[in-house]
Amino acid sequence: MKNDNTPRHTPHQPRSKTDGVPLQTPTPTRQATRWYKSTLFVVLLLVFIPPLGLILMWLAAPWKKYIKVLVTIPVIFSSAVFLLISATIAQSAITQIDTLKNERARMEQFLEEKYGKNFSIKNGKIVNRGDALLGFNFKTYEAEVSPMDDDSVVFTASRIVKGQSLDGGESSPDKLNYSDDYLLQSWTRELEEGVDKVVMNQPIGATDVNFRVGFTKTRASIAEFYDKIWGTAPTYQKLPLELKQELILMSDIKAAGQVDSSNIEDYASTMIAVRDWLDPDRQGLAVRVNSFEIYNRKEDKNPRWEWQNVGFIKLDKVESVHELTPYFIQWGPDTGRYYNPKSREFDMRHPE
Repeated sequence: MKNDNTPRHTPHQPRSKTDGVPLQTPTPTRQATRWYKSTLFVVLLLVFIPPLGLILMWLAAPWKKYIKVLVTIPVIFSSAVFLLISATIAQSAITQIDTLKNERARMEQFLEEKYGKNFSIKNGKIVNRGDALLGFNFKTYEAEVSPMDDDSVVFTASRIVKGQSLDGGESSPDKLNYSDDYLLQSWTRELEEGVDKVVMNQPIGATDVNFRVGFTKTRASIAEFYDKIWGTAPTYQKLPLELKQELILMSDIKAAGQVDSSNIEDYASTMIAVRDWLDPDRQGLAVRVNSFEIYNRKEDKNPRWEWQNVGFIKLDKVESVHELTPYFIQWGPDTGRYYNPKSREFDMRHPE
């Protein structure tokens, strides 16, 4: 029987040459998946860039084949729908741009022929319009327009491009489809500048003048009615003569100046001077002042004097300053008092 105390033979272990520690055999490690082959990256590509996501999925993703097939079908379908919608939107945008471009060129040509000058058109857009009461639904091209020779004048112009209205329809002549307020804008400016000069030469100075112009026998707006029937752009003085009907020019004037009873007749004279400038030959332009307010200073909020057009007196029929003075009211703390041209005093009652 062998002695159990006999030392057992152990295999020789290689040792390091430097510290005498036995060398360890390296254990094989699993190679890490590259980032572009990771599931997260493939999914992100499938969501945001489907074509690249599909290619990467089939080439590199460690997924089973049936999973790749199940992913491919909805991705291709959704991509096709997205491309179809994008193409439709792009085509619609291109069509819209072409429509706006064509309508702008058409409007430029029409306005040039209508007024004999060139215009600048901007901010053109297609707008849905309609009248629920009359049952009209139509689209219009609308834009801001200015004359090339005066960009301080800005007016609006529009044209019916689809549907119909009382003015016309897409198949009607252009002069029925187009609408603009250039005449009203230019006339108002001409009138305001002229009246300002007249009033500034009087004892008072104008600070604000507004005008409204209209026919007495038609509801049509003054400029468009004339343009659509005759196709020309007249002056406001010619309208009563050519249309053979009365034209009413209504104005609101605010003025500032010395306020006292001694110069009230100067205010009436100012109104007559305005009338003479507006219709010097009395050819049928009925001038009516709706409001003639007089302030002590431009900064005042309430007028000290006011002319009230009681009875709607037309200035073209006025021959005397005294015909106007009874309509001037002096405003006090509680109420107003009428001016009496006979006594040259103020009374609570309007003079007959």
